[in-house]
Amino acid sequence: MDTANIDSLKRAIGSRLTPEMMEALDCFFPERTPELTDSIDQIRYAAGQRSVIRFLRGLIDGEEQETTRTR
Repeated sequence: MDTANIDSLKRAIGSRLTPEMMEALDCFFPERTPELTDSIDQIRYAAGQRSVIRFLRGLIDGEEQETTRTR
């Protein structure tokens, strides 16, 4: 996949995300400190979930920056 196609996919996803959607995702997959009883697999799984949330937030932030730049 070429870079231009990846960028257009990122813009397409970012433009469809709403603050309500991101708030819901934050509720379902909250940022949390692992418990001592959590297995390494549980920690990695939760970290992966949050990684996706951070990625999506980055797409939204990128969209806001693009909008600001084009004004």
